[in-house]
Amino acid sequence: MTLQERTPKPAPIEIVGAEGLALKQFTPDDAQTIFDLIEYDRDSLNAFGEGTANKYPTVDSIKRSIEAPDDPTKLRSGIYDQGIMVGSINLTPKDEGVAEVGYWVGGQFVGNGYAAKAVKELALYAFDVLGLEKLIASARADNLASLKTLENSGFRLAEIDNAKRTRGFELYADKDRVSYPPVRVDLDELSDINRLSL
Repeated sequence: MTLQERTPKPAPIEIVGAEGLALKQFTPDDAQTIFDLIEYDRDSLNAFGEGTANKYPTVDSIKRSIEAPDDPTKLRSGIYDQGIMVGSINLTPKDEGVAEVGYWVGGQFVGNGYAAKAVKELALYAFDVLGLEKLIASARADNLASLKTLENSGFRLAEIDNAKRTRGFELYADKDRVSYPPVRVDLDELSDINRLSL
């Protein structure tokens, strides 16, 4: 037995939030549940070019991605409500003190505010536990639900990239707080911009 095999792996990270919401770092045992969420609404997950559904065509592909991730620095977690996995959220380190947030919610659970609640909890963890200074996120210009999620999570619109049809958002630890009322983004105005740029 090698030293690596004898070294115990750290326990998965679990962030327990308000109202029964929890973020739990993926383990290989989660592969079937993740697959079931993807399979339930595969077309919707591909609708905005994100690619989650295409990356994971089988349970084994998900299990392999957890056991040997392409980016081992990325924190990949399930979003749980009362013990039921409703989606996924991740935190990917970028520059020093900066990480990118990404998320999706299973089709049967959309419309319950899970993504916004999960983003807020992950932001608190990123700032208060990891000591990060800035979070970034992006969403397709035509993905109004994701734009609203970022707005409701306290992110500020920072960039409009018409060539990529995306909107970039940011949240800073030193001046923005997740608990503050969100800065309102006029989604109708963004929709008008989208019509012009698409």
